[in-house]
Amino acid sequence: MAGKGGANPATYSPSPTTQKKKAPLFKEDWVRPDGRGFHQCRPAFFRTGAVNAASGSAYAEFGNTKVIVSVFGPRESKKAMMYSDTGRLNCNVSFTTFATPVRGQGSDHKEYTAMLHKALEGAIILESFPKTTVDVFALVLESSGSDLPVVISCASLALADAGIMMYDLVASVSVSCVSKNLVIDPIFEEENYQDGSLMITCMPSRYEITQLTVTGEWSTPKINEGMQLCLDACAKLAKIMRSCLKEAASDSQDVLLSCSISCFCFVLFFFLLNIERNFLLEGVREGEMPCLACPANFVLMTSSKNAKKILIVIGMVWFIKKRFGPNLCK
Repeated sequence: MAGKGGANPATYSPSPTTQKKKAPLFKEDWVRPDGRGFHQCRPAFFRTGAVNAASGSAYAEFGNTKVIVSVFGPRESKKAMMYSDTGRLNCNVSFTTFATPVRGQGSDHKEYTAMLHKALEGAIILESFPKTTVDVFALVLESSGSDLPVVISCASLALADAGIMMYDLVASVSVSCVSKNLVIDPIFEEENYQDGSLMITCMPSRYEITQLTVTGEWSTPKINEGMQLCLDACAKLAKIMRSCLKEAASDSQDVLLSCSISCFCFVLFFFLLNIERNFLLEGVREGEMPCLACPANFVLMTSSKNAKKILIVIGMVWFIKKRFGPNLCK
């Protein structure tokens, strides 16, 4: 309502006494809610092959933050375009409806999608799959802080599992400035009260940074310290990711070797069964039953060609047992 003539004009500015200030959660001598040190990261767990229908997939768990990434392709691009010497990378980051404490808010995250694309694009050799598309779908199952670094690291592992050619694995770590302290790998509560954040995505083996994101006010010494913390953590995280790939490769080799040995034993069984059947028929025709339990009679009753086959089979079985026996027993 407008004031009358000569009266002071009305105002809607809030009174200084009614302004609410956010109560400081962290004091000068505070400790992290999960009991970690300021420069201590959460335990990281990786597993590949989480989605059978995808070309490659990975599951990552950093504390209570859980992410699963699926990679499809390279496959023909659906969009009509001219021939290109480089491939296309499509990324999508979404949250489940139960990912956050507030239920029913699961949706696509456009900002995370753009940052994921920027972080991975510099590490993938796009020239290796021209005129095709690689689709990366990241789903945050549970959000508990530092979601984007976990998504980027998990997506890099999924691309490697899919056989996409890359210059190096991509690892990502973030640091928050909370109450004049630098805390690495912050959780949700710490991110809500941070004064600034810094996230680095890099290729540790090549010592190259693919993405650097800084928010808030940072002094030069603080930003140098934060970058060094992130780079050191990325190098250690990349070792965990490589060990996960090595374990997956060794497991697949063991399964392939076990299947090969099973097929070989199956063929060997029918081969020996056929030889034994021929021995029995020859013994019945001659009016006597051969003693197959005696190795000397077993070899003498065979032809020279069959004896050579048996010796070759025995030699192969001994070699496989000697060479791969310890690995099969793991």
